Amino acid sequence: VTGVSRHCCQPCICDLIENVHVDTKTIDTADGTRTFDFLVIGDPCLKADLLAQPFADPFSGRNSSLSDAAPELKCEGGKLAGAMFSDHGHPIIGMFFTDPASLEAVPEVSVDHHKEAAAAAVSDPTFGYGEICSMRK
Repeated sequence: VTGVSRHCCQPCICDLIENVHVDTKTIDTADGTRTFDFLVIGDPCLKADLLAQPFADPFSGRNSSLSDAAPELKCEGGKLAGAMFSDHGHPIIGMFFTDPASLEAVPEVSVDHHKEAAAAAVSDPTFGYGEICSMRK
């Protein structure tokens, strides 16, 4: 699926590459039933015991747990409470814009840049962000 995601900074594109997938959500609209593409993550409640596991916070360097860092995260019946879920049961975190207007709004880049990106994608599926993302770890 070709589309557009919107994010605020380089760490977000790294998280997107590493942790986010695209799935569908079927929605009843005033114009009838439609299927849209959404950005989804794995449900953290499938392994709820790991929410208390300590990790080094990448921003502060202090040890924390997901339960401490995001106390609003709650599990009910083995699923993320309050989440909207995709057609295949994954928590939705945002829309993946695939409509022509969104695709056309992407800034123009040169044909040479597209050729370079396509060539790089063969050996680096992160399209050049791999080095930036690996520096976070």
